[in-house]
Amino acid sequence: MKSKFHIRTSLIVSIVLIISMFVIFYENSKIKNETNIEFIEKINYKSNWYNNIFECNYKLIGEKLEDVLCETSNGENIQLSNICNDKPILIFRYTDINCNTCYEEEINRINKIFDENKSNIIILCSYKVKRDFLTFKKLNKIRIPIYRVPDNFDKNIDNIMSPFYILLQKNMIISNIYT
Repeated sequence: MKSKFHIRTSLIVSIVLIISMFVIFYENSKIKNETNIEFIEKINYKSNWYNNIFECNYKLIGEKLEDVLCETSNGENIQLSNICNDKPILIFRYTDINCNTCYEEEINRINKIFDENKSNIIILCSYKVKRDFLTFKKLNKIRIPIYRVPDNFDKNIDNIMSPFYILLQKNMIISNIYT
């Protein structure tokens, strides 16, 4: 009698263990598949991002950047070519529709790295409302030259949907683009 009880109990425990193993295996495979899909999506996103940057550089290196009218925080207007003054310059470009955190972090980094009097860096930004531009400059204590430019001032570069840098050589020639 005890023997039959032990056999039944062992059989039931074995069946429960086998079923549990299958359930665990099934759940793990679901998680693994979801993780693989997320991983593949991330790789595709990065791949597309790199392809866009390479394509953009391929198209734009050696091209002349449009000589746009830039507005200072004092309301003065100056041509970009006069700001560059026939010297290489690094431009940080963003618009008010870009990710706030993205361009705020870059501007903080720029403020830490570059000295306002010794560097060849400027910020070109687009704000639909001038007051937003002035408020942003004041709140972020921007020490380097910052200029407000029209949205889509250069159709070739403004299709980049994130903040980016342009390395501009003499005569307004684009040397490289970084995001």
